[in-house]
Amino acid sequence: MTQESSARNGTYTGNFGYDSAGNPTTFKGTAQAFNANNQQTSNGTFVYDGNGNPTTYRGSAFTFDPESRATGVGTTWTAGYRADGLRGWKNVNGTKTYYLYDDGEPVVELDASGTVQAVNVFAPDGLVARKQGGTWTQYTFDQQGNVAQRLNAAQAVTSSSIYDAYGTEANAVGTPNDVFGYNARSGYLFDRETGLYLCQHRYYDPGTGRWVNRDPVGYRGGINSYSYGGQRAVNVVDPSGFQFVFPTNPGGLPPGTVFDPTHGIDPGACQHPNGPVPPEGPPWYGRYILPGGQKIDFHPEAPKNKEGLGDHWHVVGKDDPKHYKPGQSPKEPIELPGSPEGEVGAGESPGGEGPEGAPTPLEGGAGDGFIEIPEIPIIEFPL
Repeated sequence: MTQESSARNGTYTGNFGYDSAGNPTTFKGTAQAFNANNQQTSNGTFVYDGNGNPTTYRGSAFTFDPESRATGVGTTWTAGYRADGLRGWKNVNGTKTYYLYDDGEPVVELDASGTVQAVNVFAPDGLVARKQGGTWTQYTFDQQGNVAQRLNAAQAVTSSSIYDAYGTEANAVGTPNDVFGYNARSGYLFDRETGLYLCQHRYYDPGTGRWVNRDPVGYRGGINSYSYGGQRAVNVVDPSGFQFVFPTNPGGLPPGTVFDPTHGIDPGACQHPNGPVPPEGPPWYGRYILPGGQKIDFHPEAPKNKEGLGDHWHVVGKDDPKHYKPGQSPKEPIELPGSPEGEVGAGESPGGEGPEGAPTPLEGGAGDGFIEIPEIPIIEFPL
């Protein structure tokens, strides 16, 4: 993203620019500087330890445990973590809150005596409601999954919020004090006392559009371990802090499919044999890892100088993989490396089955010289 403009909340325009590592050298119109380790060095005081953790972050003192997890911010905020890396508790001004999770989603909050203080309700597609102090709050969301409105049990709006692309909150109605806001539908937990979002294993700062510290998975998450979502905040979410995913699976790929940031520059640029491709076109270009581990590449143009192929996909792992248009079914089985049966049946293609008659992003265009299929079956990869 190079510019964001809005006519809401007093009207604003923010410009963005990036260096070759994806660091935002211009962020919302303000120039920023970074060192050779991709660590921010301007617009506030920043000091880093040998693990890449900021002991001073935007002028505030931070402490970290041996696993590089934030344990203190300033003098009034502390936290501790479970063996799996999820936050077990936080203490703000002497008030301690404990957390229980359902597969990474924060579902219950308890006080120091073990009394339930709040319950968060999640559906298969994300956050729905929260009960705190005996009062229910229901949520509506904008297209990114940010909280747009909070409603009470009588369905009256108690607050209305808007966000810029990187998550800075502005409230048109009311003053919310709950733990949700930006990307709430994906489980981002807002620590209002620090201004940071907890994404299970890391903290995200909407004020800088970056992670506070390095990626726990190291360079497997990309060459810039502080970059949030490849600096494509409007297209991706990262609820775990490990690997960002698309709120709507690109190309109808199966749920649980994740983008592989080690293969290309970012989700909009796929690495070709002839070099990187400019980040243009739909945001789903790149390599994706299916739930079973098989990899699929989506390209905006043909590798190996196969002119005129245009948008296409292929299975990763074959010496000379065949290439297919989005929505085109293979005319012969695709051999998958390491699979017992070793193939996906002819007539199948990567995609997910939606409601009857619903369009799918993998459908090919008419007149492109390739087979167009109106409905795409679910692939069951024999992995």
